[in-house]
Amino acid sequence: MSVLSVTDQSIHRILSENQRVLVDFWNPYCAPCKIAANVMEDLSQTMGNHVIFTKMQVDQNPAFPSQLQIRAVPSFVIFEKGQPIDQMVGFRSKDELVRFIRRAIA
Repeated sequence: MSVLSVTDQSIHRILSENQRVLVDFWNPYCAPCKIAANVMEDLSQTMGNHVIFTKMQVDQNPAFPSQLQIRAVPSFVIFEKGQPIDQMVGFRSKDELVRFIRRAIA
């Protein structure tokens, strides 16, 4: 699997059609966001059968991040059955992102 780009218009469909979804909120001016994007691609290959990996560019899609009160990027939110169940602000390491995901899917 690969990371899906989502918008304010498409996110609700993705959330309603899938059990678990991870959204990476990012913007193109954020250096940690670029590192996170590479990690997300890697993890989508190994963990894609447990969670749908998505990314949303916050400058182009302000409505949904605003609803969730996303104030910093990168921010990661895991949804289960359309509802947010966990959030991580900032990117630390691949191992921490893996632990964050595993906690949510356990």
